[in-house]
Amino acid sequence: YIGDKTSCCQRLGLLGESCMVHSMTNPNGRLFYVYDEDGDLVSESWVWRNKDVICFDNIQVPVEIMTKNGYRKGFFDRKIRTPFGDELLEVYLEASKEIYLVDNETYLDLYSKGKITKEQYEDLCLKKITIGEGYSSIMGSLDANLMKDMDCEVPLPYKNPITGDPFLYIRDSKVQYLVLNRKEHKSTKKTLPIYYDDFRIIEDNIKELEVFKIKREEQDIRKEYSILSDVDMDSESFFRELNEIYNGSNIKILTHACFTIIYDQKDNIIIKDILYNTNINRKTLFKLLKLALKQLSKNNELELDNNVKELVLEIN
Repeated sequence: YIGDKTSCCQRLGLLGESCMVHSMTNPNGRLFYVYDEDGDLVSESWVWRNKDVICFDNIQVPVEIMTKNGYRKGFFDRKIRTPFGDELLEVYLEASKEIYLVDNETYLDLYSKGKITKEQYEDLCLKKITIGEGYSSIMGSLDANLMKDMDCEVPLPYKNPITGDPFLYIRDSKVQYLVLNRKEHKSTKKTLPIYYDDFRIIEDNIKELEVFKIKREEQDIRKEYSILSDVDMDSESFFRELNEIYNGSNIKILTHACFTIIYDQKDNIIIKDILYNTNINRKTLFKLLKLALKQLSKNNELELDNNVKELVLEIN
């Protein structure tokens, strides 16, 4: 878990568990990493978006990196200002500029092509970026270089798809510093799903948290019964079970924060099942599922099992 690398609470069973899960199961959550030229992790941040606001919830630096860069007492020296802290903050400032430009250029392109209205364009474009103060490893540099936000946002309501818990740990961003602020007015609309990662294909070596996510999605959809075993198992056993359940020979998984597509890859692709987070807006979900099915059909002909035909018809 990322919390193991940065000595923070983003680990199962700790306060930051909800933030870690949010970053992999919600379209409005991500993790931001900074690496040095040797490929070593320098910092990470849970990042959340609420309409036209993005917040780096805080900046977490591994203790060993802090002690090597002027923080003799490690985390307990986080309130002092150092050249390292200023340099790391500059990385976040540059990243923020790029995020802002890409966001606005993308919405402008959609508007110019007539895919969104002028109202949507003006309302949804990113206008504010902040960094949370709580437990930030470079708090001294934040305080010396940035002004505090007097009108802080919080993440959108979120229900953990694994535990069902609505709790989201946001104490670290209770106080925020302004990186960029161009908020002409408060957005009232939902963020459009204009970005998406390449949908990841898993053939083996599935992570424990991803298995939990898949089982939770199935439980949300099927309610009173489940065809997936509740017993914890390794990757090999999990895929063996999937092949048995779905009568497949080469079962693979396409995964996304909001859904899972289970399919069998032979000469063509047979879609066996589609599981999804029932808390996601259905219109948004269908847009993303359509993109995922398009990715699968790029070099392969798609066949549909009977249990997914109705859903795919609705998607298209």
